[in-house]
Amino acid sequence: MTVSEGQRRTVVLTDVRDRKGTTYRAVTLNDDGSLVLVGHDLGSEVQSFFGCREYEFERTLSASDAQALHRLLAVPVDVDVLTAIADRFPSGTGLEAFISEHDIASRFWSRVGD
Repeated sequence: MTVSEGQRRTVVLTDVRDRKGTTYRAVTLNDDGSLVLVGHDLGSEVQSFFGCREYEFERTLSASDAQALHRLLAVPVDVDVLTAIADRFPSGTGLEAFISEHDIASRFWSRVGD
């Protein structure tokens, strides 16, 4: 699903609710060209890993680093970065590892707790 607000667009990669809890991943392309990967997990699976039932994070890439990611995804220039990400990482899995493996700079924020 793609949501647009002005130039800002968001693609939801994963929004799963099951007996283990909730897993949500989305990527937003902001008006300034920066990119934000958002994750929010709730439930027993989070508790088994962190000892609490909630984890959330944001990984932000500047506009130039978002462009570097787009180039590394090796898609035609007319394919926008959100489409390229959704095609390559449809559930969001692997995107952070890809960013790290290619030394793409980003800011990371996370919170663990109920």
